[in-house]
This record gives sequence, structure tokens and C-alpha cells, in this order.
Amino acid sequence: MAAPKKATTAPKDDEAHIQYIDIDGSGVLKEVVIVKRWGDGAFSYIETGTLDGIDRGRLKNILSSPHADKYQMWELLSMSNINNGMNALDYFHQLTKKINPKGSKERVIGGSIRDAAPASNVMPGSEFSNPNETIGDGTMPNPNT
Repeated sequence: MAAPKKATTAPKDDEAHIQYIDIDGSGVLKEVVIVKRWGDGAFSYIETGTLDGIDRGRLKNILSSPHADKYQMWELLSMSNINNGMNALDYFHQLTKKINPKGSKERVIGGSIRDAAPASNVMPGSEFSNPNETIGDGTMPNPNT
């Protein structure tokens, strides 16, 4: 996939997080909210065309905050709660996608499960025993004594 094309028009100052980008290489610019820009040129985004009116309104409220021009969108989302009481970053995380520039590697913050080594081969909880199992001479303990 070729590198995403950016729109030739700059976004308005009050909507600096909104851009029109060819995210799928189709030649059609789509409106996206840039959630985070990574150091290697990758960026995370939310495609606004897939959102319903309620979610668009939620994003618009966050983007209209007085300090929206001072923070990346992920920081704005993390500092906001939507009208159902949920943290906005937790809610919009499920709708966020990421585009990596050609030749970059996928980044998993904190490392990946695939790269982790098991702590030990011992089955968790194997050091405990069930008091109702046979013990010693094969007799069951009598709970009535």
C-alpha cells in the first residue's frame, strides 16, 4: 500500500485534529480524527464516516474544548468523560485504527505476548490440595467428627 495522501487544504485552527486523508489507497479522501502521531511516522485515527450521530457529537464536544489545540487527541480523550459516564479514551479505543508507514514495524506498547517467556512450567494452583481428597492411608476425613 502506498503512503497515505494528505489533503492539500490545511485544517481549520479549531479543528486541527481533523484531516482528510486517503487512508485506504483508493484515491478518495476521507475525514478522520487523528488520535495520535507516532515517532516513526505512523498515526492512529478514527474514521468519522463510520460513526453515528451520537459519537460524532461526542467527538465534536471534545474537539470544541478550549484546550483542544494544546494536546494530541488521545490526551483530550483520556481527560474527558462522555455523557454515559465512561472515559472517552476507553470508549473510542474500539473505533481507533492505525496506519504504519511503509517499512515500519508494528509497535505494541509494553511488548507482545508472543515475545514473552512463561514464568515457569508449574501449573498455577498446583501447590494447593483439595481437603476432600484422599490423604495418606487412603481414608477420607470424616467431616462429622
